[in-house]
Amino acid sequence: MEIVKEPAPVHEAEALSKREVRASVEGFKHTVTIERGAHRWMLDQPVSASGSDLGPTPVNAFLGALGGCMLITLQLVAERRAVPLRKIEGRVVANAERQVESVRLELDVWSAASRERWEELVERAERGCYVSRVLKPTINYQVCLRVHPADSRRP
Repeated sequence: MEIVKEPAPVHEAEALSKREVRASVEGFKHTVTIERGAHRWMLDQPVSASGSDLGPTPVNAFLGALGGCMLITLQLVAERRAVPLRKIEGRVVANAERQVESVRLELDVWSAASRERWEELVERAERGCYVSRVLKPTINYQVCLRVHPADSRRP
């Protein structure tokens, strides 16, 4: 990490770049307000960690961003290749304490296409998911895939 001694001033009138958010916190509260254009959301800590529980923790927000990026990218890849898709569900899990050392993305796909076809699509989606690229090489990152027939129900 580089800490710049004299960063260029930020002008309120400047338009946000495509990949920029603004974050603010007041006093010693743990609640952080994040803003991006017309969108506004909160990050916080649970009450047990001196927070107000007004939003997800920063780690949970990142896990949500990773899961969302992968599902969107996988959906786009399947659509471009005309692979039948009824539904995708994802669950992203990280180790429970301290620094994130491992992340597992569990994908459930309901489709008439074969598991082999979905494995190919997941590999393409993983390469196209920019959020997954943020993970450090030292983090153990796994993607677990389950493919269900399109007409099956979740057990």
